Amino acid sequence: MLQVVKAVFKLRWKYLTRYPGWLIIFIILPIVFSVIPIVLGWAVAGSPQQAAINFKMNVGTSNYTLFMILGSLTWLLSVSIMWDFGMWIREEQEMGTLEQLLLTPVSPVELLVSSNLWALFNSAMQFLIALFVAGILFNFIGLLFTPAMVLTLVYLILGVFPLAGFALLIGSLILKIREAEAILRLLEPGIAFLVGIFYPVTLMPTVIRTIALLIPLTISLQDMRAVLLNISYIFNPQLDLLILLIYCALWPLLGTKAFNYVEKKAKKEGGLGGF
Repeated sequence: MLQVVKAVFKLRWKYLTRYPGWLIIFIILPIVFSVIPIVLGWAVAGSPQQAAINFKMNVGTSNYTLFMILGSLTWLLSVSIMWDFGMWIREEQEMGTLEQLLLTPVSPVELLVSSNLWALFNSAMQFLIALFVAGILFNFIGLLFTPAMVLTLVYLILGVFPLAGFALLIGSLILKIREAEAILRLLEPGIAFLVGIFYPVTLMPTVIRTIALLIPLTISLQDMRAVLLNISYIFNPQLDLLILLIYCALWPLLGTKAFNYVEKKAKKEGGLGGF
């Protein structure tokens, strides 16, 4: 298993270093996305100071820049993982190499786990780099060098790890209907809305909030904000950690079962390599 992970990481690292512009884009995009509502808030409130007062009245913190940067970064992290893994399957299909990979002595699960680990590692690395760059630009870098940041990273890891299972579910859909871009572009705005990238999920109606809490990053994002900005948790720190740990086991299990089912069916029907 370690040899498979090493080989996949080596291959994907070559891809990343060959096209370093993607890393720069990932750092710039969340800052741009966050600046738009921040500037709109200034315009509506009349000044940055009044915007901070209004934001604190509704959310519980005046540090709206860090609040929105965390949301934007978390959303792009989830999108990056889905695109990284989903498009990997699609690209292998189009190049005609997916069948060869699945026929190697390595089990499909090992390949999938290795690819997912790379997606998680790459996205988390980009998340942290972009967060520190934004901290310098928006003057909240001091908050990132406090003991609270350690707990923030714990919530981030527990929120990101279940995305491996979520990505497997998406991969199974792509393997079945072979429309990678359509599926991913459909999911992007839905996740942005449910996770609450620019507002707390506690403001959502009960039904929508319940659906949103099925996405691990919803809890992870709110709790990261709670730790760094001293606002409310989803439930409480202990219960939120327990739910995230359950998701860490549940989502990968569901994703693996779904992918194995679609793979076996595709092999029987002879449609594994078609696109």
